[in-house]
Amino acid sequence: ASGRLLALLANGTTDISGPGGTAWTPLVTRRALAATPADARCHLVSLTAATFGPSGQPMLGAGCGRPGTAGIFSHTGGTWQLTGPALPAAYAHQAITVLRLTTTSAGATTALLAAGTGPAAHLVAAWSTDSGAHWNLSPALALRGATLTSASPGPGSSLAITLSSRRAAAITTAAGSWQPLPALPTGTATLAPSASGGWDALAVHGTQLTIWQTAPGVQTWARRQSIKVPVQFGSSG
Repeated sequence: ASGRLLALLANGTTDISGPGGTAWTPLVTRRALAATPADARCHLVSLTAATFGPSGQPMLGAGCGRPGTAGIFSHTGGTWQLTGPALPAAYAHQAITVLRLTTTSAGATTALLAAGTGPAAHLVAAWSTDSGAHWNLSPALALRGATLTSASPGPGSSLAITLSSRRAAAITTAAGSWQPLPALPTGTATLAPSASGGWDALAVHGTQLTIWQTAPGVQTWARRQSIKVPVQFGSSG
């Protein structure tokens, strides 16, 4: 609501803006955050995601060196705190990385976590409505050798993901389960929520953008729109 922005930079620095995206200042570096008491249970390796929590406080996602720890940090009252989520004992020996953080206008923060490595790697979604004090976890989604290519928030707390194997899945709430979507159209770059309650697949080929749509319970994609995007090749210098 304040119009502030967070920028997570490749060098591990997080910057924060003033109202309207102006007057950028450093908020914290990976090294500085790792030196705080908040990192005692994480052993911070990398900063990977950023959002503002429901109360407007900066929240950062991380990859932790300590197995079984989900690195989500909240900045409140001038100090950083590790705000979870606490993971079940089954994750105690698995590497955990926060891939995405999103807070919706409804006041829910959604986190997408990667757990495990190799053939055992899977994704878990987590939701909090109280700035990380309590979290609800989704069932695990096995990657089966695929890699995550995009993650898209939708209405409420819904989330859709695309994978390298043209697989896609969506989940609505922690009380639900991951629902597979039809095999993605060739060239799909990401998904977006559609007005019908389903998802749109945004596929690109050269300078053409094609919008495909699927509705809940439908096992195919229907082409809705194709747009020829005017690109002046070489114009970027």
